[in-house]
Amino acid sequence: MNPKLEAIAQCAAADLLKYFTEGEQEILDAWNAVESESQVQETKPVFKLGFAITLDIEGYTMQTALAWSVKHKLDGSRTMPDPDQPQLPMGEDTVTIKTEGVEPVTLTKKHLKKL
Repeated sequence: MNPKLEAIAQCAAADLLKYFTEGEQEILDAWNAVESESQVQETKPVFKLGFAITLDIEGYTMQTALAWSVKHKLDGSRTMPDPDQPQLPMGEDTVTIKTEGVEPVTLTKKHLKKL
């Protein structure tokens, strides 16, 4: 193996071990939260850990990082609004339609339900 790459790999491995040791409780808490969330959501529990190595070639430095997170998801479904069909204010008792040059027309909920 290339000596530079081997040195980077050895340093990164040491950092990864250090990060696991330092963040052990937080990682395990997140792991447990993923398991709990998957039971609530009735999904497969998947826990992701990300380890990154960033090399600054000019500065001849390397940075490592370990990341993890608990994914939360809220979802639902609804009909998509149509901009060509504005919603009528159904919470009110009446709707008044005004058009230029024509007398306003007022409709009640009863009228609108029949349509």
